[in-house]
Amino acid sequence: MTIEKNIMNKRKDLGLTQKTLAENLNVSDKTISSWENERTYPDIEMLIQLRDFLNLSLDELIKEDIKMVKNIDENVKDGKKWKK
Repeated sequence: MTIEKNIMNKRKDLGLTQKTLAENLNVSDKTISSWENERTYPDIEMLIQLRDFLNLSLDELIKEDIKMVKNIDENVKDGKKWKK
């Protein structure tokens, strides 16, 4: 499962709307929508916040999303912020 589906499924399991999750993470609901619709990825700092808030390990959150993991790795090596 991809990170997008992991975020959406866990959010729904917790009975949260995109707006509620966004408020708790101090981002906009459009940001949550963007993550869940595969337009962008959360940055590393936000992955940590998501992990804590959704009570998931990072492994559970990003597991099987090889494309995202490779993208993070390449951009971290280049010292860049990244988007999908």
